[in-house]
Amino acid sequence: MSRSSCMAGDMAVSNGGAVGGSLIAAAVLAWSAVTLSQMILLSAIPGLVAVLCLAIGVKEPAPAVAKPELAPLSWAVLGQPMRRYLIVVGLFTVARASETFILLLGHERGASIVQLLLLWSVLNLSKALTSTLGGRLADRFGRGALILTGWGAFALSFALFALLPSELGLWLVTVLYGLFTGLGEGAERALISDFSSARERGSSNALDTR
Repeated sequence: MSRSSCMAGDMAVSNGGAVGGSLIAAAVLAWSAVTLSQMILLSAIPGLVAVLCLAIGVKEPAPAVAKPELAPLSWAVLGQPMRRYLIVVGLFTVARASETFILLLGHERGASIVQLLLLWSVLNLSKALTSTLGGRLADRFGRGALILTGWGAFALSFALFALLPSELGLWLVTVLYGLFTGLGEGAERALISDFSSARERGSSNALDTR
C-alpha cells in the first residue's frame, strides 16, 4: 500500500471518530438534562482512561537492536526541497481559516448547539467518505494535483459561505468543503516523505504543523 493510501486510511479513521463523538454528544444534549459544560467534562473521561491504560497496562518491550539515532528537530537539517514545501504549506496555513470557523458561522446564523454538533459530524463524515478515494487518486494522478484541488476547493468553499447566507447554503457548502478536503488530506501528509530524506523525516514531520 502506498504512503498516500496509508495516510488517507489514517485520516478516514480519525474523521470517523470525530463523526461518532459528535453524534454521541448531540444525542446526549438533545435527549437528556446534561448541560454543555457537563458534556465537556464528561468528554474528558475517555481521554483520562486511555492515558491511565497506557501508563499502567502497556509496557514497551526492550529493543532487540540498538535504536537508530533520531533526527534533531531543526530547520537546519532539512534540504532545500523540504524547506520550500514547508514554506508553501506555512503560507497556506496562515491564509486559511480554521474549520471551527464553520461552527462559528453556524452559531452566527442561529444554529443550536445540537445542530452545530450535527454540522461538525457531517463535515467529518464528508471528509471520511473521500479520504480513501483521495489516496488512490493521488497514486494515479500525483499528490500535487490532489493537493491543488483541495486547496482550490477550500478557497471556493469559503467564498460560497459568504455568497450563500442561508442555513441550507451552510450545510451544502460544508458537505462540498468536506468532500474535497478529504480527497487531499492523505496526499498532503504523504508528500512530506517525498521531499524529505530518511535522515530528516523526523524533523520534517514535526515541523509540519498544519
